[in-house]
Amino acid sequence: MVLTGFRWSCDADCRRPLVGIRRLGRVVCLCLVAALSGCATDTGTFETARGHDTVASYQAYLKNFGQGKHREEASGRIDELDFAKARKTNSVSAYSTYLKKHPSGRFASKARQLASKARHRAHLLKGRLMLERAISAGRYSLLPVARDYADKHGLRVG
Repeated sequence: MVLTGFRWSCDADCRRPLVGIRRLGRVVCLCLVAALSGCATDTGTFETARGHDTVASYQAYLKNFGQGKHREEASGRIDELDFAKARKTNSVSAYSTYLKKHPSGRFASKARQLASKARHRAHLLKGRLMLERAISAGRYSLLPVARDYADKHGLRVG
């Protein structure tokens, strides 16, 4: 016998719904419990995001509650986490990625300064490697140029 899309089993004593209806009832109960406990509220979702403290969790909060009362705090925390990631990597590309995501963020000016320093550091490293290769290859005609370059950039070639 079919009744509203669910099968019923017949016992000698009574009719009982099969697993499908039981599962549906459990899902409805879980949804009611979640709604009554405040899991789907603005503050509850933000507290969950804060507990995870990841960019993804704060972005999920902003996606669900874009105009929520914690949106500024969530956006600020995303900014902080992205900058911390750039600082940990400490490369020109990491700071550039941060600046693309947060061009006027709280740490934008600091990211620009650190990107400039990282660019300078990369330039010095490249110059030092070139000098060491020239010296080890025995290209002594480049030594005066190498010494001038080293003096100009404060490098020690040993």
